[in-house]
Amino acid sequence: MTTGEPDNSATDGSAPRPGGTGSTSAAMGQTVGRGLSVALLSNAGAKGLAIIAQVVLGLCLTLDDFGLFALTLSVQMFIQTFRDGGVRDYLVTRAQDHDRLIGPCFWLAMTINVIVALGLGIAGHIIAAIYVHGDFGARASDLPLLLWLTAIAVPISTIPSVLLAKLRIDLRFEAIAWMTIVKSLVQYAGSIWMALAGFGVLSLVVPLVIATIVEAVMACVLNRAQPWRSAPNVRMWGPVMKDSGWLIASSAACGVSNFGYYLPAGYFVSSATMGAYYFAVSLLMQVETFLTSALQSTMLPVLVRLRNERERFAEAALRLTRSLVLLCTPLTLGLAAVFPLLDALIWNGKFHTSTLVLIVLAVGYPVRAVMVVVPWSVLQAQGRFKELFFMWLRNGIGMALACLVGALWWRESPLGMAIVVSTFLLSSSILSVVVTLRPFGPRAGVIAWACIKSLSLGVVSMGVALVAEVVIAPMLGRASVWMNLEVVLERPEKWLSFEMLSLVTHAAAIGAVVAGVYAVLVRMLATKDLRDFLSVAPAKLGGLARRVMLLR
Repeated sequence: MTTGEPDNSATDGSAPRPGGTGSTSAAMGQTVGRGLSVALLSNAGAKGLAIIAQVVLGLCLTLDDFGLFALTLSVQMFIQTFRDGGVRDYLVTRAQDHDRLIGPCFWLAMTINVIVALGLGIAGHIIAAIYVHGDFGARASDLPLLLWLTAIAVPISTIPSVLLAKLRIDLRFEAIAWMTIVKSLVQYAGSIWMALAGFGVLSLVVPLVIATIVEAVMACVLNRAQPWRSAPNVRMWGPVMKDSGWLIASSAACGVSNFGYYLPAGYFVSSATMGAYYFAVSLLMQVETFLTSALQSTMLPVLVRLRNERERFAEAALRLTRSLVLLCTPLTLGLAAVFPLLDALIWNGKFHTSTLVLIVLAVGYPVRAVMVVVPWSVLQAQGRFKELFFMWLRNGIGMALACLVGALWWRESPLGMAIVVSTFLLSSSILSVVVTLRPFGPRAGVIAWACIKSLSLGVVSMGVALVAEVVIAPMLGRASVWMNLEVVLERPEKWLSFEMLSLVTHAAAIGAVVAGVYAVLVRMLATKDLRDFLSVAPAKLGGLARRVMLLR
């Protein structure tokens, strides 16, 4: 269904479950909680590996290398998001017809992915020829090689994309979690080895190809279906493309909003400036994808089953919104608060130009995370693919224009891009969530407040921590992490000195103040949001958190 009207057809082909709404709600809540817990744990392991890899890559690669990779990602997102023909999520939303559709969907996806792979390689040559004459510089000449290597993984990714749909339909979150961990281990271990071996920017690309091959093998083991043995049945491609066409377009626009949006700005800034901006974005994206990928894979099949129950559907979407902002806010703002010392400790100040960029963008990313999960899952579950496309199209174009304006405003610094992009993120993300959920009954003010309530508490918490660090610490005769980083940069041979230990203590204190003030404010002013979040947390962790937060 491609119209903006809700699709009221059944999706899982099962009879109504016994026990009434109450027992169904309890069972669904347990399923969501268990699935979300497993997904978050697997993503935590994957992101732990990603953080280790980012530390090593930051030590081994230059800002120019990161700038080149940012340009590679931008081109990749503009083209590669057309891959699969949208069949990955289409099969989940058509669960009752999965066995009939999997063969034609596989061959359709494979055909599109081969075309996308060729498009990536060709685009690399065209864009390199243009950007090498701009401010980006000579590094653009390396772009074709990186994109041809990336293109190898695209046809291979057809296998896991199609086979994983059945695992999602059957809510086999544990199996998906293991795939996530193994793929991440292969990818990030490969990146670390290649970076240490001196392969430069190639260490960001080649391991992804190898990890995709491993993922395809695991998908075949977990789902014994062999869709490549089925006839292509080309006659079915038209109806599938008609239904999934808006999903394809939505994925493309979403990709632009994630990384592709700074492709136009890249022509007007140096590779080092783009590298500083990308490094800050990549850190925030680690936090965002840790949360959103788990929630997307968990919530879409659940919301598909709830879409005929309007009240429960709206309640679940609002609860998800509040919980996601509550969890994401301390992670992004806390990271921004302690980043200056992390940069000094780990990278010896190499990424100091990313500090203010990270702080400014961190304010917008918690609400952006809501936009990534809630409208995406809600609109797909309702079959409102056309609305999903236009939402991401508006955001993708807006992000690209915002980044371009910021680059033209302040060409020698990435801060201009960060200020304009973060401002757009806040306003556009809140508007998207309000427009998506308003038809289900909640008032616009209620939805907007759900998006910004915990975020506002987080901003206050970070402000308190930074004021305490910059203003109060010097009054007490102590060094400030923010004002005395030269102690680290000028004396790297004395990292275990008293001065260094003092800075480490202060950095830990910043994190503790952010977390402590935020916890107190949430307990006092956002108790309902906290209860909603803990209701889907693992039982032992949720029980411990309730005792610590003095919740009955």
